[in-house]
Amino acid sequence: MENRNLIISAFCDIDGMKSGLNISDNADRKAVYYKNVIVSLISFKTANKDSDVALFTNITPPEIYCEILRKNDIEIKIYDFDEFNFKNNISWGLAFYKLCALKHAIELDYDNFLIVDNDTYCQSNLDDLWLELEENVLLYDINHRLKIRDCDLYNKEVFSFTRKKIYPTNYGGEFIAGSKEKLKVFINECSEIFNQMLKNDFKTNFGDEFIVRLAAYNNKKMIKNSSGYIFRYWTKSFRLVSTCYKYNEVSIIHVPDEKEDGMLKLYKCILKKGKIPTKEYVWKVLHLVKPAFKQRVKNLIKKILKRDF
Repeated sequence: MENRNLIISAFCDIDGMKSGLNISDNADRKAVYYKNVIVSLISFKTANKDSDVALFTNITPPEIYCEILRKNDIEIKIYDFDEFNFKNNISWGLAFYKLCALKHAIELDYDNFLIVDNDTYCQSNLDDLWLELEENVLLYDINHRLKIRDCDLYNKEVFSFTRKKIYPTNYGGEFIAGSKEKLKVFINECSEIFNQMLKNDFKTNFGDEFIVRLAAYNNKKMIKNSSGYIFRYWTKSFRLVSTCYKYNEVSIIHVPDEKEDGMLKLYKCILKKGKIPTKEYVWKVLHLVKPAFKQRVKNLIKKILKRDF
């Protein structure tokens, strides 16, 4: 019997709780998130027809989005934010719903699970990923050396929390994959860290990544880097783009800067054409090939202003 695989995106909305930081204040945040979810999950379903794909959420989405998801054979599963909930008392509070969703997911009748952020795009099949999960939980190493500012700040939080000089690998929260058996071990470790944070009234500025990294550190033997499958691309003034979208191709493109730009253009394209566009079009729209015209103008102006005349 073939293994059953579930690919998940999670979205939580609670008034007063803090969400991500890279959506502009004047945006319709819910609409942006729903449209990103639709693009992401349709891309995963298109590339992985033998896997089930689902949105885990604490609220029923507007019918316009539900209809698109159902039409593309994507399930909507409603779960309260009843695990890993710091209430409105912490930065990135809603991001912890991802761990809540994963804890509920592994109780379902599937063998393997992958949970990804909403601002991701899947461009190819993940059959080889499922094979890796027989032995490992896969997380994405974002490759931060110790002196990078975010890494340094994270380690200071870790020292404060653990009272130990340890240096966990900086794994991102955009990708967690594992078998039911191994994810139960991993999520239980996450729960222990969460409970200790509550007990100590400890607050982090790193969202669910704080817990994910520590849980991985405490279970090193079963953790493997997923960088062969996913890459995090920064596409605006801070530009970090590898050609691995095309050469030694990763399956999953993560584009945090494109929530309000490239991902929304892909949403319009899917509505108009009724299907996923070509890879070449996706690369262009997500600004992997080159920055957006407006960004190039901004960069040029900055360069001119820095010149000594």
